[in-house]
Amino acid sequence: MNTIGHFLTGYLFARLMKDPKSHKGSQANSSYSKRYRYDSFECFFAGFAAYSIDLDSFINNFTPMEHGVFSHTIVGAMLFALFSSLLVYPFVRKFPENSTIPFSRLMALSTVGVFSHLLFDLIPYLPDDPVARANEIDHHMYFWPLWDFPVHFNTIFPGYTYTIRVIVEVVYMVQLGAFLIYDWLKNNRLFAKSLYPPYWHQSSNPKWSSWGAFYLLYGLMTMSIFFVSNWWIAVLFVGLPLALLGIDQLTYKMTKN
Repeated sequence: MNTIGHFLTGYLFARLMKDPKSHKGSQANSSYSKRYRYDSFECFFAGFAAYSIDLDSFINNFTPMEHGVFSHTIVGAMLFALFSSLLVYPFVRKFPENSTIPFSRLMALSTVGVFSHLLFDLIPYLPDDPVARANEIDHHMYFWPLWDFPVHFNTIFPGYTYTIRVIVEVVYMVQLGAFLIYDWLKNNRLFAKSLYPPYWHQSSNPKWSSWGAFYLLYGLMTMSIFFVSNWWIAVLFVGLPLALLGIDQLTYKMTKN
């Protein structure tokens, strides 16, 4: 479930960021209206960037890049942020005129995304068993090459046991899910709308560039999850947003009628 947790954490971090294009309507003075919309491309992209570090598992099928090593350093994470921005920039340049995003902004969003991943990855546990630890000791060395220290909660706080690690992750994921459900039911802000290009530009017929950006990023994540993780997580990653969008549309039509 870390896969979905990384994506949603990056998504929520982006929602806290100020949107330079925030409208100046009747709600212009509200702090929420100045942030990125819950259904924006920017939030979706930050979610992708948050996941992108774990593409190393997929890349490992073609190169010697091992999961959790170089990619999970600040240097490596910033390279993945740059990769994410370069990957999507040709599409973003073709967005509608009022929706284009400068490359510097893409880098800001992807940087927030990858650092949210590193923050979330403090939770995983460095094994106590000497043999297992030897296999993991070079993972999550955030400050490489300046400091070869594996950054985990249990390497920073000796009293942090594996049981606490499980509790922390479960509590975090439950709270994350609870907030998203509350935000949907209470404020009609369904996160899954950020995965549907018509909502990005508030247009029923978005340009090919929007669909291209979506299929490229979402397809890359789904393919990576399918090949390196459990197949049911890939199915959940694709099926859950579609199901929620369907429920949301059905509810809207029933309310409207």
